[in-house]
Parts: sequence; C-alpha cells; structure tokens
Amino acid sequence: MAITEQQYSIVKQTYRNLYCKVNLLNYNFQVVDEISGVVTSDSWTISATSDIRRTGTITLVPDDTDAYKIKAGSKIFLDKYVQVYIGIQDNRTGEIVYNNMGIYIINNPQHIFSSTENSITLSLVDLMAKLTGLRNGNLDGYEYQLKEGQNVRQIFIAVLAKVGFTNYAIDIDPNDYQTIQYDMSVDGTSTLYNILSTINQNQYINYQMYFDVDGCFHFNKIPSGTNEMIMVDDDIWKSSYISHNVNTDYESLKNDIIVLGGTHDSTLYSNDCTRSGNTFVMNSASVKREANHIKLSFTTPIGMSPTTSGTQYYLNLNSYGARPLKMASGSLGFVMRPNTYYVVKLQNLPRTTALLTGLAGSTTYTLAQNIDTDDLLGNNVVGCYISKNSTSLSGAVAENIRITSYNPNSKTITTSATLSADQPLSGHVFYIYANDTTKTFWQFMGELQPRAEVKEENPQSPFYVHGSVGDIKITLAGGDYENIPTQELALARAKWELYTRCRLLDNVTVTCVPIYWLDVNWLTEIMFPDETEPKKFMIKEISISSGVNATQTVQMSSYYSYYENE
Repeated sequence: MAITEQQYSIVKQTYRNLYCKVNLLNYNFQVVDEISGVVTSDSWTISATSDIRRTGTITLVPDDTDAYKIKAGSKIFLDKYVQVYIGIQDNRTGEIVYNNMGIYIINNPQHIFSSTENSITLSLVDLMAKLTGLRNGNLDGYEYQLKEGQNVRQIFIAVLAKVGFTNYAIDIDPNDYQTIQYDMSVDGTSTLYNILSTINQNQYINYQMYFDVDGCFHFNKIPSGTNEMIMVDDDIWKSSYISHNVNTDYESLKNDIIVLGGTHDSTLYSNDCTRSGNTFVMNSASVKREANHIKLSFTTPIGMSPTTSGTQYYLNLNSYGARPLKMASGSLGFVMRPNTYYVVKLQNLPRTTALLTGLAGSTTYTLAQNIDTDDLLGNNVVGCYISKNSTSLSGAVAENIRITSYNPNSKTITTSATLSADQPLSGHVFYIYANDTTKTFWQFMGELQPRAEVKEENPQSPFYVHGSVGDIKITLAGGDYENIPTQELALARAKWELYTRCRLLDNVTVTCVPIYWLDVNWLTEIMFPDETEPKKFMIKEISISSGVNATQTVQMSSYYSYYENE
C-alpha cells in the first residue's frame, strides 16, 4: 500500500472531520454505483493470522431509498463487491483525503426499520471468502490431487481462475521450492482455499496469502522485519498514542520445539553401506536400475564419524555413479550419525527408456507402454530424445531427434524429424533426457521418521532457553505433522512453531487514534512513556471502532529475526 505525504501528515491533526465513501463494484472490479448517506457506525479488523484477513461492519442511513432493498437487481446483492473509503478532511485545505479500507463481499446485509430507525448494516469480508466456501470455493466432491513435480505457481493461478481472479502477485523465493515436493491430496468436500492452504502449511510454512485493499491476491514470505523500512515511528505515535498494555500467555509459551514428521514407507533397502571419504558406497539387490523418485533406505556404518553440516557428500549405489547428497532446496545443512537409519530419494534422473513401434519415415510413433509423466519434466518435452540406431543416451543426444509432443491417452509421440530405416521401427529405444544432467542428486529425506528441533537461543528474548525461564519443551507429532516427509520441512515447521509459540508471545497492544492506512506485518518502532529506549515491533492485528470518537487497537509482537542469517 502506497501512503501519500498528505495521508501521513493528516493523521497528526488534533481535530478530525470524518467521511465515508462506499462504492459498488461488479465482478470485473469496475465501479457501477455507490451508496451515499450518513454512516452511524463502522468497525474494521485486519488480522495477519486469519484466513480472511480483512473484515468490517458498516451501518448507514442511505440517501437513496433503493439502497434499502436487498434483492436481485438492487444496489445491495450477491452480484456486487463493496469498496469502502474512510476520509479525513485536511484542516488546511479543506480537501477530503480518503484511505482505502479494502474490497469486500457483502456477507449478511440487514435492513432495520422502526419508529426510531431506518438503516442498513453490511457485514463485510474480504475476497478470500470466495475461496473458503463462505461465498464460493467449494469443491465438487472429487478428491483433489497435488502431485510431486507440479509447478506451484501454476496451481495457484489455476485455483484463482476458478472464481474469476486474475489479479495476483505470487512471489516464491528463487531459493525455495518451485514445485510440489511430495504427493498431497485435498478432500472433495473441502474448498479451493484448502488446496492453497495445504500447499502453504506443508511446504511454505513461513509464507502468507491474502488479498490487499485493491483486491490483489498475494502469496509471499511473511516479512521478518530485517532490512525493512520502519513504517511507523514516534513521529506518528506521539500524535496518536493513548495507552498500551502487555499481556503474555505463559500457558502457551514454548521455547524448545520438536517436530516429528510422517514415517517413511521405503521398500528398497541397502544393508551394505560403507563410507569412503565423503562418499557413501552401497549395494542393493532390490534396486535393478536407477529410476526417478525411487526411495532408498540404509543404515550408516557403526564406526564412522558424524558428517559435517555444510559439506558436500555423495552416494554411489550399485556402482551406478556417485551422485550428490543434499536436500531438495540444495541445502547441505544436515548431519548423519553412525549406525542410524536414513532415507534418500533419487531426483532429476536424466533418463528412462521405453520401446516404440512405427513406420519407417514417419514422425509419429507409439510407445509399448506409457511412461511416468514426471519423466516428461512437467510435460515439457523439449528434453526428450529417441534413437533410430544407438542404444546409448549419448548416441541419442548426438542424433538430436527430439520429441515435440506426447499424448498419454494414445501413447503416441511426435518427433522433430523422420526416422529413416529399412524396416518398420520396432524395439528402438525411447529416451527421456533432462537438459541439465548435473542436477541429478539423492535427496536427503532424514531418518525413518523425520525429526527437527529448534530452541529460542536469542539472548535478547525474555524467553531465552538458557535464561531464567529455562527450557519449556513441546513435541509435535501426528495429525497435520504426519504430512511432513523430510527433515528439511520438519525443520522449517519447527522454526515456524517456535516463532508462533514463543516469539509472537512477547507482545504489546497499543490503543491509539485511528491510523487508517496502517497494515499488518509492518515493522514499527515506538518508545513507550515508561521506557527509555525505543523498541521495534511487527504489527499482527488491527481493530478500529467507529465514529468520531473511534479508537484503534494495534497488537504487535517484539521484533526478532526469523529467517536464517539475520
């Protein structure tokens, strides 16, 4: 949200004349009408932790009698969005400066008529309601599958399109996963929101999704405050501050978090594991050939020294070749201990094969059997090759006859050039070839049951684990935690649980004169009257009461770095 200099300065006025503008929008976000009249009360809430971030209630006496009618074709009905602006008159110029309070759907409109009152009340919820099932978004009864390798951004865009949303900002950090990391499913009685939240909660736990005041959907990392601009400081607070209180929930406080994920079901095992320098060498009779996404379990040698976090290690199975051992994100931040059971998964293997048949000189061929669509690199067939003569991958690449399309229903492929031969092609080799073979690696999944532990080790925190409060531990397992398949994701979840169960509990609630443009997950700095030094906070929830005597409560958590290396 861009704040103008006039919006900023007008907040500091001693006296305020307030105005409200209610626009009615169609589903293309075009203004089609307005409701004018006298607002008798209004209230607003913005919560960083709620599925629906923005909610509001507004009661008004309209000038237009048609606005009282709640029916099809009237101003107030299901086919419209509501955009509300709260204005403050500039005492110097007389200009009314409006603050955008957001775009909403009308949830429960109410018309009250009596001898003393004739008003309408609109309960408003932001556009997330069209995904949560509150207004739209219910699935059609069929289970929704999220498959490993699917592009996350494309899933989000497709889900939003289901309810007509085309305005979005999906910002996934280049260092984070770009694809679904393991198969997940959403029950058919669930909602479109559950599809997105399943991805959010299981793979991007430190991300947020919400609609801004202009109706744009956002998916991005939750701001940590590090290297970010202080949006509000004492220049504003000293003109708006009324009081503050500190309320800490000791019952919920935990400063030592252990997360246990779901137990792996690997059927391939090697009981012959040795270590030579930084390479683990093993053999397994149950693995006949390398294949994409095979899971392999093994037990490290009894007498070996623990590995070193941050060091590149390799795994050589059945002399197929030493491949890097790392986490899905590329991180080497794990330690392997002696005589411990671990699970790994082969990722981005550059090839697989299948037999094909077809006529000489043709460009269309039929596969003897369908291939795993994962091997098609998300249906990007640019890196798929076939060979008319060679039986090796290098030979097929040298011939450079590419697959230009693939139809899994008919099991047919189309090639970029004809394959000349003296007889119909039968039994020739079909290759699936990844453009960058250096990306093949063994993904470190963790122990049989992925486990991660984090503690509050910031000495500046009042809940420092080595301080006066000591160690307050909690172990989290079962339920949603069963969906955690790797140590890497278990660690991310443990960090998030520490953030919410410990750091967010060091908070304060400020009561002030309304600052209508304030938003959650903003970094702010304030020096309280009973303190001698200013302190930084992250805003987590905002509530605004109504009228010229309105007040605003701002719940804020003390700023601590959340992400690594901060």
